[in-house]
Amino acid sequence: NVRGWNTSVKIEALIDLMIEENIEAYCTQETWEADDYTKTVRGFLVIHHNVSKESWNNKKSSEKRGGVRKGVAIILSPRFAKAYAAAGSPQPITTPQDSKFVGRFIGVSLLFPSINPKGKCVRNKPTKIFLSSIYHPSQNAREKKTEYLKRYEDFNTLATSLLSVPATQNHIKI
Repeated sequence: NVRGWNTSVKIEALIDLMIEENIEAYCTQETWEADDYTKTVRGFLVIHHNVSKESWNNKKSSEKRGGVRKGVAIILSPRFAKAYAAAGSPQPITTPQDSKFVGRFIGVSLLFPSINPKGKCVRNKPTKIFLSSIYHPSQNAREKKTEYLKRYEDFNTLATSLLSVPATQNHIKI
């Protein structure tokens, strides 16, 4: 939970951490930034999802108190960005803009070459990974949690249909 990254300083700090600790993928929550986008920062690929600026601007002022909240992102190292490109750089799987859970789910497909015990690439046997950042704040009512879990099941079913092995862990060092 980054508690907002409305300045490039936080993204730069996360990238510094990834370099220092040799972290290949970093999943974040609570970016507090609007819109879906992909950008490259120092060779790292930042893939972000949240409510669109247009939808945010159309909300009632009473719903905007405190500014944009939610927001999820995945930061990929240059090596993992290549795996994303190898998978075809598909559109990230996210919650729809009209969902009450917009800004809570993001997932991307990665495709790595398989390596045999001798260190050689194995043709036509790539390793597929589905990496996601998913969260639900704990303060919501039970009914909302039940509805959220249904959306999570839908998300996971979609991910499973795209890949043979989904991996849905946060902040993993691969």
